[in-house]
Amino acid sequence: GRDSSSDSDSASSGSSSSSGGSGSGSGSSGAEDAGPPRKVPKVEGGGRRRTRGSKAEAASRRENSASYWRGLEEAIDEAQVQIGSRGKMTALALRTRGLADCVDEQGVILGARMPFVMKLMLSYGDDEGDTSQRLELVRAVRDSVRQRRTGRAFLDAGGLVALKPWLLAALPRAATQRDDGSRQEVALEGLRLLQELPVTLRCLTESGDPGIGKVVTRLQKLCPKTEPFAVGLLNSWKEMVRREEEARKRAAAQAAAAAAAAA
Repeated sequence: GRDSSSDSDSASSGSSSSSGGSGSGSGSSGAEDAGPPRKVPKVEGGGRRRTRGSKAEAASRRENSASYWRGLEEAIDEAQVQIGSRGKMTALALRTRGLADCVDEQGVILGARMPFVMKLMLSYGDDEGDTSQRLELVRAVRDSVRQRRTGRAFLDAGGLVALKPWLLAALPRAATQRDDGSRQEVALEGLRLLQELPVTLRCLTESGDPGIGKVVTRLQKLCPKTEPFAVGLLNSWKEMVRREEEARKRAAAQAAAAAAAAA
């Protein structure tokens, strides 16, 4: 029994060997027709050496990545400017508009430079680009009023006259003129600025025609988005006028009493 099994294993091995030989022969024949396979040199570590094409592709990928991050950083900077960010971004935005001499190291407008800022406000046009710049600038002025108490400097430089056209631009416009809401945003920020200014009765009467009070009243009636702010501002001005009138009457009465006593 063992002999027949050995014979059978031998036969199987012989047949397998024969089959492998013929396969090897046919493979050699194909290799001779196609030529010897090209060897790719290896570098230390077992990896294959990069060709010129792969180096160029890698350089291109690096450049694309760098370009992507540069673009992303610029987009973030621009978004921060558009939403009225404070500090360095505000300073940067102002410097790009020729106001480097008007701001301190935190980007806050100096009170002594308010006359120049008023000239800039009056120079803006009415297109969409200028609308975004108006919003940025009125926010910067408001920051200055809050942080440096420059409200009086703003008023003395003619701030109410410069601000009026920006408020009027938020009123309903002709059907041919498109408004994406940015003018109303400028008006809202302008009303917030007015709430923080030391406005007096004299400021209201000297704000031109139409007066700033009439402009705010029109915003209250015709611009729903600004109505709450306009109502609050008008009420505070009415209270201020009432106090000033009472103080004037008291001063007049005291003067009359003093004159009568002297006589």
